[in-house]
Amino acid sequence: YTKMMEKAEDVFFVSSARNKLADQKRLNLKDITGCDFILTEKGMSYRDGLDRLLASKNLAVTPFLEVGDTAVICSLVEQNMGISFLPEYTVRDSIKNGYIKKLDVQQCTITVYRQLLCRKDKYITPQMKAMFDILIENEKKGRH
Repeated sequence: YTKMMEKAEDVFFVSSARNKLADQKRLNLKDITGCDFILTEKGMSYRDGLDRLLASKNLAVTPFLEVGDTAVICSLVEQNMGISFLPEYTVRDSIKNGYIKKLDVQQCTITVYRQLLCRKDKYITPQMKAMFDILIENEKKGRH
């Protein structure tokens, strides 16, 4: 594969701005493990990162809902139905609009990489090249 673009993305705990945890400072993992969690399905990179982080501290969470669509998770978190662990780019607009807050959980941010890959042996059509150029340009301008 040829890496056309790569960007590091922080993944962290989030809650509704109305959640009682939203304004608490310096939470630790034990403070939140008993909360209602809405998480991505097992096997997704940042979910695996969370599971490894929890296991390293002999902790675990049991989500009441596992969903593959981060937009659905974000919507449920906005409605104060639980907390989640999501990449910053998936919750950026909700944080900016004041619906979601990043929880201040100590030493609980992981980094994943958002990538645009292309197979080396595949022909890149002019249309594909134009799409790649648009995606890369939007990334440079901070649009996702």
